[in-house]
Amino acid sequence: MGECTVVAASLKALRYLFGSRLNELKRNGAYRVLIIALRTHEGSKEVCGSALKVLGNLCIGDDVLKDTIIASGALGPLVAAFRIHVASASFCEDAWFITSLLCNGNNTHKEAIIAAGALGPVVTALRIHGASEGVCIVMCDCLSALSNGNDGCKDAIIAADALGPLLAALRTHVASAHACTYTCQVFNGLSQGNGTHKEAIIAAGAVTTLTQVYRLHEDDLSRRTLTSLGFGVDGARI
Repeated sequence: MGECTVVAASLKALRYLFGSRLNELKRNGAYRVLIIALRTHEGSKEVCGSALKVLGNLCIGDDVLKDTIIASGALGPLVAAFRIHVASASFCEDAWFITSLLCNGNNTHKEAIIAAGALGPVVTALRIHGASEGVCIVMCDCLSALSNGNDGCKDAIIAADALGPLLAALRTHVASAHACTYTCQVFNGLSQGNGTHKEAIIAAGAVTTLTQVYRLHEDDLSRRTLTSLGFGVDGARI
């Protein structure tokens, strides 16, 4: 049995640790081993997927550990693994958890993950796997967290050409209230920005689809987004 296979099997077992056992991993500095695994075995989808999943579990409710992971240089191998394995929908769902937790941190965390290049694979995952409601939801969760950051975070999302895949995902899953909620969270976050952000959303053609979402689900997020953009729920300019 090769080293990579052994590492993959060991990490797979760690995916299901919670409570006191997970806390013990944290006390023993397990994040360091997980980062080494990401760097050493970046070509293994199984190793990287499990390493990212466990990192996510370790970071739940722990902003100090998020700071430590960012300071340790872990974002580089995290993003590298995400890029390599982005064609796998199951891997994207593993990578989502730690990415989302970091995105949901403070503006420093958001800016760090953008600077590391994480937006690229997040948008690519949405573009490739947008037809999957599960992947759509988890990638929009990451983007939603970033869209609620400062204007620089909003600029980065638009510069990453995220609006096209976002709108395509919203159109694909327009009948699903659950998927619409996550997708509309991103548009709503962006719509709270400056005039440039608002105009980008309008130019992407989102108003018609947001209006459709409101008609189907009476969704408050789509209503608020339309209002922020200067439109009524009928799609007419206010």
